[in-house]
Amino acid sequence: MKVALITSGSVGVQLINELLAQNVEIAAVSTSCRMVVSLCLRRKIEHFSITERFYQHVKKIEFDLLLSAINPKITPEWVLNCSKHGAFNYHDSLLPRHRGVNATNWAIWDGDSEIGYTWHQMTTSLDGGDILFGRSLPLNIDDDVRRANMKVFLAFCKDLSAVISRMKEFVEGVFALSPQVEFKDSKTHRLGEVPSVFDRLLKPSWTKAEIFQKAHAGLGFLLLSTEGGIHECEPLQDSCAQILGKKHRVWKTETNESVLLRLKSPSTKGAHFSLLSKSNLLQS
Repeated sequence: MKVALITSGSVGVQLINELLAQNVEIAAVSTSCRMVVSLCLRRKIEHFSITERFYQHVKKIEFDLLLSAINPKITPEWVLNCSKHGAFNYHDSLLPRHRGVNATNWAIWDGDSEIGYTWHQMTTSLDGGDILFGRSLPLNIDDDVRRANMKVFLAFCKDLSAVISRMKEFVEGVFALSPQVEFKDSKTHRLGEVPSVFDRLLKPSWTKAEIFQKAHAGLGFLLLSTEGGIHECEPLQDSCAQILGKKHRVWKTETNESVLLRLKSPSTKGAHFSLLSKSNLLQS
């Protein structure tokens, strides 16, 4: 089997290494990731940092599959049609649930009971196409985005050998894909949409578990301590705390000695949270 790749990051490194381990010929790689570029140089794999040059290259060569993993761009239909047997994309959700970006964040925000990933056929529809392989994993109430993403990544690595074997079976015509089954809770999330407690009003009716669930969905969540019960919370007007010389907005808790904090600095991207004891704060 001969493939071309669009990939980046640790996912790309793992994918390339496993393809080579299974004697799959890699015709070309499109990447701007230093880790992947370094690997391509060591393994003498032709690679392109400019996507359009990669597109023009694959138009001139013969290969069986186009593979996409951690690819933020929509691949043109004519590029998908360059390979003999189409293209497959790795997506970090259980399709058709949470198509698009930040799938794990949205799974936590929506209170899903499971997360996972899907290898699916690439079409002109965003994260559409029939399914080659999928893996479901439990999503626990104390899983933040980092922990959940690590679960998915480890499962991705563990399953790679089986996934590539299935790709070979598909190319040989002995494996049939499964269609995506649409349901009413299927969602598509666009670039720039990130769930954050502070973009949506905190509801006094939320339980401690619900507050943690929503906070865990934000990028950069840090849970330093779970001591003390948070059952209700609301913003305290013009109330800040001074911690290590930086101002934080304080969100009141109903019981015990804990406060949920948000970094107030306007230069901060995403929502950064900590759960700290009041005794550690110097009120400004």
